[in-house]
Amino acid sequence: MHGRVKVRSTAEQEEAKKIQRDKKLQGYKLTIARLQEKRVNGEFDDEALELSSKLLSSNPDISTLWIYRKEIIENLSKGDDSQGNLDKLYSQELSLTESCLRENPKSYGVWNHRRWLLEFKDCDSEWCRELDLCTKFLELDERNFHCWDYRRIVVNHGTATSREEFEYTTKQIENNFSNFSSWHYRSKLLTSIHPAKDNESDPSKLNSSFLEDELELVRNAYYTDPSDQSVWFYHRWLLGLRTPQSYNNQCEIIRICAKRNDHIAVSLTTPIKSNRISLAVNEEVDKNNDWNSLDTRSRNVSSRLWIRHLDSTSTSPYKIRISVLASNNGDEIQDSQTLDIPEDDSREIVYHSDGLDFRRVFQPADTSKQVLQTELKHLKELEEIEPDNKWIILTTIDVMRAVDAVAYMVDVEEKLQKLIEIDSLRYNYYKDIQSKYLIENHLLKARIPSLNNTNKLLDFVDMSGDGGVCMKEDHKSMDHVDLSGLGLTRLSHCNLLIGITHLNISWNNLTTLNGSRALFHLYYLNADDNSLIDISDIRYLSMLKYLSLRHNCLQKSEQLEPLDNRSFIECLMDGNEHIGD
Repeated sequence: MHGRVKVRSTAEQEEAKKIQRDKKLQGYKLTIARLQEKRVNGEFDDEALELSSKLLSSNPDISTLWIYRKEIIENLSKGDDSQGNLDKLYSQELSLTESCLRENPKSYGVWNHRRWLLEFKDCDSEWCRELDLCTKFLELDERNFHCWDYRRIVVNHGTATSREEFEYTTKQIENNFSNFSSWHYRSKLLTSIHPAKDNESDPSKLNSSFLEDELELVRNAYYTDPSDQSVWFYHRWLLGLRTPQSYNNQCEIIRICAKRNDHIAVSLTTPIKSNRISLAVNEEVDKNNDWNSLDTRSRNVSSRLWIRHLDSTSTSPYKIRISVLASNNGDEIQDSQTLDIPEDDSREIVYHSDGLDFRRVFQPADTSKQVLQTELKHLKELEEIEPDNKWIILTTIDVMRAVDAVAYMVDVEEKLQKLIEIDSLRYNYYKDIQSKYLIENHLLKARIPSLNNTNKLLDFVDMSGDGGVCMKEDHKSMDHVDLSGLGLTRLSHCNLLIGITHLNISWNNLTTLNGSRALFHLYYLNADDNSLIDISDIRYLSMLKYLSLRHNCLQKSEQLEPLDNRSFIECLMDGNEHIGD
């Protein structure tokens, strides 16, 4: 047996490891306790730096210790130490952070502390070597978004030009197309090199030849790996496949609704504060800012929907003008609409303006149709090669709707149905998109009478039997909306439907009426044959008099609380019927 190494049993090994871990843990607790005591006592000295350095070298993610080190460095900088000692301290701190980054290159605390140190030291020459540091770490992990974020900060200190960085992203992308951080950084640089006139991130304003070069790079990427999501997100941004108003601060009025001597409501394309809305009655500006958000019932918010009381008691015709100001409390007007209120005829009438063409809301306003059509051609070619690729199909849908949402209605519906079949894990997501597009299609067709047999969106029997509220006949097409039997899973674009008085959403798959609080003027609502479990927004529909909720999933008393203390002319539920006074 002599001369042979004794092999410990598994139990012995585990016991030895446990003893070692306990010893290390005990040392860690003692060191932490000592540092906490020193910090409470206001001791900002070399011992604290040494103790915290040992802990951070093994675990760089203890943010409290980085904060303590900041406090120590700030206090030592205010003391009598010579500049030489301070420079040595800064150098040691940079070395510590670099060592910690080797231990964990994705540590928020380390990158933030290094940034703080360089900014606190305020020495421009130090930033130059940081670019090389970032390059080194990105060679180790090209997707390290912590390092990419830090690199943008470094470049902002003048270490490289936007064009140089743009070329760097090109190199990184060509090495690996599946690098979302490179694509994202590229989007920031692109609008810096080619800024829009309004200095906003609007890729549609790029020089056409430059845009074509950029699209060629994107095509190479998605033809190489059509299943990689990184390139598709960048492609979507590059083509501007978003609501155009999201690019900038431009806000337009979609619709104005008013009830004589009662209230006025306005729907907007972009959320804004109420002090950007100006009301004038018969050209006399009302200085009171009494608007309330229809979304939150609050004033100090940004909202697309605003309502306020009309103080007029006149029985004569009058004109209302709503203007959207370019800035808070400014004078420049971005958009303006007027609404004529005729002579009082003693009827409960909701008047509304014709409003914005919905195609302006649903389709990008500035993206070149020629560019989109060319891209659609490439996507169709790629879809022939990869017929079941969800990214290709989803992007094709977006481009089709951007080119002409009405012309491609059938194609979009077919492709959405295919997405539901091939990507069942995202079934609910695609059904919600489908619901959104179906509602958009109804609104678009409402403005294009040739697509309908009549000029109405709706032609159904009114549950009340007497036609409900009276409406101006020439506006009736947008007062009655029928969205029944479409398979909707959510109510979208309720902000575009303010002013409607009759809504039929029966025979759908809705589980909630969320968003319907925007339908302030709703008088009739048929929500039969859905899967509703939440009707809480009904409590905000104070004008609602006819309600039908038959064949839903409203079985608990708390689900029906929004109906408490409400007076309906008629309210139909499963198994019982409530008749108002």
